[in-house]
Amino acid sequence: MRPPKPNPDALHFSTQALQPSEWMEVVHDYYGITSARMQIDLWGPEPPLIDLEALPLEGVVLGAGSIGGLRLARTPGLVAADGMDSLLFLAADTTFAGRFQGEAVAAGLLPGSTLATTFGAPAEIYWSGSTGIRSVQVDRRRLQQLLPGLDLDTTHRIRPDDGHAALLLHYADILRSTDLSDPLLRGTVTTHLIDLAALALGAAGDAREIGRGRGQRAARLACIKQELRLLFAEPGLSAADVAGRHGIGVRTLQAWFEQDGTSYSDFLAGLRLDHAAANLRNRLHRHQRIIDIALAAGYSELSTFNRAFRRRFGQTPSEMRRG
Repeated sequence: MRPPKPNPDALHFSTQALQPSEWMEVVHDYYGITSARMQIDLWGPEPPLIDLEALPLEGVVLGAGSIGGLRLARTPGLVAADGMDSLLFLAADTTFAGRFQGEAVAAGLLPGSTLATTFGAPAEIYWSGSTGIRSVQVDRRRLQQLLPGLDLDTTHRIRPDDGHAALLLHYADILRSTDLSDPLLRGTVTTHLIDLAALALGAAGDAREIGRGRGQRAARLACIKQELRLLFAEPGLSAADVAGRHGIGVRTLQAWFEQDGTSYSDFLAGLRLDHAAANLRNRLHRHQRIIDIALAAGYSELSTFNRAFRRRFGQTPSEMRRG
């Protein structure tokens, strides 16, 4: 399988090609103050590094990449000037230090933990060594609607074993390589992300039920689909096997796919048949037997493959290859 394509709407910034003389103008002034809305300064003995991607959606920004040897600060001046009012969910591969709302986080967080802190108050983070990070920045006003009793000015430390935070970050990983050009789809996934963010912060009552029924279901289905895109060529791959790996029942799995306008078997068959069709059209595979192409797509019987192929494309594999 080819790696996922980068999202064309994502913004990418890297310092790897910069000369030291360009740092102040490009990193501090342009990227830091103008784009990221943070003051960025050198920190620690290691060479500074920024290699980050950001995907802006409606009310949410998804981020991921590597960073190191830097101090990032939301200074009082920047906070007062831009009036940004969002909550930042941040997870790193290593521990880090910082100060949030005047509270020092000297030892940082355990790898795999998530920090949720407001972007609307002064804060600073120190990255002495390079590390991988992932982030989800959520519009505070939309989040407050689901969490009316929660103090979003307080920094929240979310443990590595919190399933909602892990699902939020994994869903964000999938979306960063998903075509979100459809405005309706962008709005839908934004709602799902905000639902998951609310669950990670401990949403209760109606908000919890809404988040579980909407955001959590959508994110878990997206994870299952991503797994099938990677494993579709495995023979079998029954709904029972997949449901068991994800800790749900087969009926629940089938219901999620039906609510998404398809079925488990149709979705899996579509992946397999599209893969086979691409190989049949590819001149590099013109000498490969059709039975071998079918087997490579996850089919164990040629007759089953031929019937499914004709239903989907209106022609036989041989006809497609000749055409």
